[in-house]
Amino acid sequence: MGHMHKNTWAEEPIRGIFEPLISEVEFKKVQDILNGKKPVITAYKRNNPEFPLRQFITCPNCNQPLTGSKKGRKERYAYYHCHHKDCCINFRIRKEKLEKIFVDYLKFIKPERNLLNLFEATVKDVYNEKLSVRLNSQKQVQDKLVELKNRKSKLIDFRIDGTISEDDYKFKTEQLAEEIQEHEFRLREIDEIDNDLCKCLKYACKIIENIDTLWINGDLDLKQRLQKLIFPKGLMYYSNDFRTAEISSLFIKKDALLASSNQMVPPSEFESLSTP
Repeated sequence: MGHMHKNTWAEEPIRGIFEPLISEVEFKKVQDILNGKKPVITAYKRNNPEFPLRQFITCPNCNQPLTGSKKGRKERYAYYHCHHKDCCINFRIRKEKLEKIFVDYLKFIKPERNLLNLFEATVKDVYNEKLSVRLNSQKQVQDKLVELKNRKSKLIDFRIDGTISEDDYKFKTEQLAEEIQEHEFRLREIDEIDNDLCKCLKYACKIIENIDTLWINGDLDLKQRLQKLIFPKGLMYYSNDFRTAEISSLFIKKDALLASSNQMVPPSEFESLSTP
């Protein structure tokens, strides 16, 4: 470490002019180990933005999630690799290569514009069918609210002219108040349905159409959300391609061509990007 002890001169070690064999930090670590002290382990960065596919893509041999790290003496190269103790091939792949293959796969499976247009038209048709049901339900609730409020007004008149007692009046008004509150809540629920369907659809289709670009330019959180959105159960790397057990229904139409080789199962429903 470049120090020497000379008790004649001083109790403190004196820095020598020769080149140290190891750094002072390394020397202290070795001394701590020799003295029986446990080394301080730096907390592992589980969600490392440098490795967005870590724990998402699995090993082609043992199907265990890949991890990511940098190795090299002179230059540090980033790799995704399998660290499972029972895996016999010690699979690893350069980070840049795996992520390029993943982006190419996103480009391949994303729906074309004509399919997205069909999707928009289908959603609008279903929405219009449900809209008539919603409007009918809304009218029924509104009519019931008018009836309940009229009954409440009549109760006030009956109490003023002495037709009903104070106790009956309180009991009946409390009942009506509960019914009015319940129907007002139901009406608010119906009104909260988003009527601006066109904007929502265009936004969703824009995300799908640019899924590869969004992944490339997104931060770690967005990348992981997109990955989970499209492939709920992750991906297995296989010969410069991927195998998946499940894929979102908006992407299955194009990717169905690979069903026989990729061993896919029926797709799940499309999830919102806001899902954690």
